Amino acid sequence: MKVFLYCYPIQEYFTEGVVGISLRNCQRQGYDINRLNEIIDHRYRRQGYMIYWLFFSIEADREQPDRITQSPYIVIDQHDKVMASGVSFQAHTTQDLYPDSDKLITRLCQDRNPEQLVLGGFHQWDCVDRLAARAFARGLLTTVDEDTTELFFSQTSLLGPIPLNRSREEFGAMLIADYHNQSELEILEIMRQHRRSRPWLVQL
Repeated sequence: MKVFLYCYPIQEYFTEGVVGISLRNCQRQGYDINRLNEIIDHRYRRQGYMIYWLFFSIEADREQPDRITQSPYIVIDQHDKVMASGVSFQAHTTQDLYPDSDKLITRLCQDRNPEQLVLGGFHQWDCVDRLAARAFARGLLTTVDEDTTELFFSQTSLLGPIPLNRSREEFGAMLIADYHNQSELEILEIMRQHRRSRPWLVQL
């Protein structure tokens, strides 16, 4: 079974900070935020992937997902699965507590035993990266679809709607397209080095 797992589709992550600014810019430019759902559906649900949505837990019961926080920009199909992280949003934000990635991967393997795991959601360089690193270390074929992380909003705001289909090579070419002069090429090399230690990301 192939699995796509989206981390934390909660309203606060969609509307606060830099993501919120990019989202509002997209709307002002007339871009449809539902494109994110269309990408997930087209690339994964229609290709036989089981779709999982990871939520923070209810404070009073860490085994239950806090669905009341779900962003209205996200569409969860009746056949999709919802998981609780084991950590409440309050504990995460006030005590800097993170879900146990190893326990999450174990639960996922017990449920579906995924032959391939694709991750999206919030935030690419934090929670998504932690989960991807642990899954990769445990031998799962793991990738991050960066079009479905918070980069979706900045990319759309700057470049317009993201294609429903885009290969990892095409995504990499898009990332490096604007690096031309020497100082920019030095930044690009830092990016390349940073990604080499994360084989689940697109390599540049």
